[in-house]
Amino acid sequence: MSNEKVQIPSRFESLEHMAPSEEERSLIVRPVKAALAVIDEVRDDMESAGQGAFMVLQGLSGSGKSTFLHTLHLFREGVRTLRVELAQPVDEALDDLLEAPERLRVVVLADRDVPARVTDEEIERALHAINQFIRSREGRRTLVVWPCNSDEVVDRIVAKADLIGRDALLGLHPRGYHFDGPPKSEYIEIAQKTIAALNGGASMISFGITDERARQLAEQAPTMGAYLHALRGEERRNRSALFNLLPEKERYNLWVVVIAGNEPETEVATLTSGAYFGADIDRLLASTDANVVQDLKRYPAKLGLLARSFDARILHVPFMTALAVVRDVADDDLRKRLAESGFTVRGSGDGVERLAKSQLARALRAEPVTPLPAGRPPGEQQREEFVKLTQFARVDDGALNRTMAEALRRAGLIESFKAEDPVSGAQRRNTDILCALRDGSVRLEFMWRATTNVGEIARYVLEKLYSYGRAIGFLNGG
Repeated sequence: MSNEKVQIPSRFESLEHMAPSEEERSLIVRPVKAALAVIDEVRDDMESAGQGAFMVLQGLSGSGKSTFLHTLHLFREGVRTLRVELAQPVDEALDDLLEAPERLRVVVLADRDVPARVTDEEIERALHAINQFIRSREGRRTLVVWPCNSDEVVDRIVAKADLIGRDALLGLHPRGYHFDGPPKSEYIEIAQKTIAALNGGASMISFGITDERARQLAEQAPTMGAYLHALRGEERRNRSALFNLLPEKERYNLWVVVIAGNEPETEVATLTSGAYFGADIDRLLASTDANVVQDLKRYPAKLGLLARSFDARILHVPFMTALAVVRDVADDDLRKRLAESGFTVRGSGDGVERLAKSQLARALRAEPVTPLPAGRPPGEQQREEFVKLTQFARVDDGALNRTMAEALRRAGLIESFKAEDPVSGAQRRNTDILCALRDGSVRLEFMWRATTNVGEIARYVLEKLYSYGRAIGFLNGG
């Protein structure tokens, strides 16, 4: 079963850790237009007044105040945001700002929004320092922001500021600016982008959350942070419901290995997402109208959860690699039967080496899966040989599957394997190959085809997920 931790941060500090690059955060954070307009207004007033400014930014916990302030540079060119931690006195932090910025600098006074954390003396000392600093040359283009989610703290700050600097200190928003965060209409889009960016392209459906349930949770959430928190809880409950159906020590990793004569690497990529070629349920369901899909559409969220929890992947192995592996690794009985079918059994000795470079091998080494470099196109004779192999697979694909597994073992990619291993659960279901790894196991299902397409691959993968889900009792009863 997938060991990846679900990442759905509801605070900026967590987002900053999970998405450290500016490029990653730019895929997630959406502009809060009303608040950006206020920043523009304050900056314009600062330029007219020839001095810096101070603002109390009030909003519910989880409304996105920190995210808004620390990502301003994504939406306004040249803006730089600095954070002053609670442990550092405000006057000392401002004294350290020795150079005047060329453009807007935003200084955020963090974690001072709880009444017990700041005394009246500390507020007064901080406001005196701010009042002096924004009038100085160094503070001319600096906006000092005090985020708050407590009315009591806001009242105390405003009362002191009124005594110390009046309008010159309190500026355009003498009672503070109330920050509402992004509108509810954007909650789902922001959540979708967050989940996809931080979870290998996953969608809400892969966490077992339907569109309808996502809308319900969004409507109930008072803030964006609360919504993300609710999604985490929903995912956790859904995952627990699935895990409770499995034996204590059973952990599934279900990978479909596609081997076809038309080298469907592009088709596989179409049905997967992320660097590890995870099965994309939305794409799978949209790519085929097979009968099984009509049944599966009754519970797409359960199917999505299965795919993610089972670490479902779709991987491509070139048919030339499969040919080389069978010729080099097949046992005497298989070689004899293949020869009787007209298949050329003499190998070149590089089958295991070829397999060790495949997408399947990279996945088993826990490496990101990358497209293979284009080699010399296979000839017609080689294609005909592979057709013979697929014809044999219709009769006894188990022998071919065991040969592929043995090659994986010889390559040092797996420690051992079992063929036709039963899936634990209410209904009987055998896996083509159960591979034992050093730190877990992977169940491989091999798809041998003379040629294939997106629809056929999608149907095959969905049928496997469906049968596994029914085997453990997860999809029974809709």
